[in-house]
Amino acid sequence: MHELLAFWVSEARKGDQESFARVVRSMQQPVFRYCYPMLGNREDAEDVVQEVFIRAYEHLDSYEEKGQFTGWLFTIAHRLCLNKIKYRSRWFAVINKAAEQERNATTNIELDVHEDETLILLNCLKPALKSVVILKVLNGMSYEEISAVTGVKAQSLRKQFERARKQLKKEYANRRAQMKGEVHFEF
Repeated sequence: MHELLAFWVSEARKGDQESFARVVRSMQQPVFRYCYPMLGNREDAEDVVQEVFIRAYEHLDSYEEKGQFTGWLFTIAHRLCLNKIKYRSRWFAVINKAAEQERNATTNIELDVHEDETLILLNCLKPALKSVVILKVLNGMSYEEISAVTGVKAQSLRKQFERARKQLKKEYANRRAQMKGEVHFEF
């Protein structure tokens, strides 16, 4: 697959739009599998995936064929996801306050909200840790490949992954305890 992808990229760099369309078709799902858990929202993830390929197409001439194209593409996705998260965080306090007021005003109304438990757990992580987990677990990347995407040394990524794993395990246990009505105190 990597040889075929490299061929399509090479042809796309020469101006072959059909080859770039093949690149998009082959890489759209892997990029989405990274963006969706990072952002926790399907529409935002779809928007970012689209922007990733627009940027890749616009800057295809700056891609150096020395490295893997997938690493270059995931670097674009990584940066766009972080930008989207930063943009959201500016408005988070305002939205959160409005939502809290809404909940207080409608205490007698039960809200039926279903979210994927995996996304809920991933959202307890900081974006940098979340990114490592998604790239490692969902996209099957090595620490060296993740390093190429994030710019963080592979050894640091191993430590971050272990820290994230422990945090997720703890969060999972706390959520299970809450569902059973137990109370967990940490000293």
